[in-house]
Amino acid sequence: PVGYQRLKELLGDCFDPLRHISGVDMSFAMKPVPPSRGVMDALAEIRGKAGGRPVVGLNVSGLVYTTSDGGKSSYGFKSNYRETIHKLIEKLVNEKNAYVVLVPHVLGNSAHDADPPAITKVLAECSEKIRPWVADIQTDKNPAMAKGLIAEFDWFCGTRMHSTIAALSTATPVSTILYSDKAEGVFQAMGMSSHVVDPRVHESDAVVKQVLASFDDRETSRSELESIQSSMGVRAKEQLSPVLHALASVK
Repeated sequence: PVGYQRLKELLGDCFDPLRHISGVDMSFAMKPVPPSRGVMDALAEIRGKAGGRPVVGLNVSGLVYTTSDGGKSSYGFKSNYRETIHKLIEKLVNEKNAYVVLVPHVLGNSAHDADPPAITKVLAECSEKIRPWVADIQTDKNPAMAKGLIAEFDWFCGTRMHSTIAALSTATPVSTILYSDKAEGVFQAMGMSSHVVDPRVHESDAVVKQVLASFDDRETSRSELESIQSSMGVRAKEQLSPVLHALASVK
């Protein structure tokens, strides 16, 4: 809904309700696939180390983490993203008794925008007390398998929008530390607006507090997501029909 309103504003008099239609992200139509054996073995090992603690996934965006000021100049953040991520990990471990798994969603080795190099930096900066309760994990390049991995967590927090859509569309409790209005619209469509945290509005402590509130409310949000996820999947598939019909008519 948020994105559709932006579309209307941008198009102005060129807006045509017959051509410009409010849909849902196509990720909702993609069925999750179980991760590869290596990824599942790594996750099983993590659960063994967790010893019954909630195992939570945290997607760190390399795009934001590697900015010189933690997203303040590039994305208008009030809070420093790097500082926020480290505070969040510390509180998840110390106050919520969670085991944190750092999950990349944009892969590769680019120091500018890929997630794995940023995750390596996050791990290196964890204190000796925190480090035993934090791990990283590989993500399969197959997007449906990456989605399957995210669905395995007890709760998930992501900055990359599509990492959070993987959670939303599999009824996995989720929060987002956003850097784009797009994420707000997706969460709103799923009835999860209260799980959207905007660092452009809040300082680090307030961001962390809101994200932890989402963690505390994870079972309620799981139930709410289960009640709406199938309808979103149906919408995603239905909006494909006219597109496929038009493509089929092309000679």
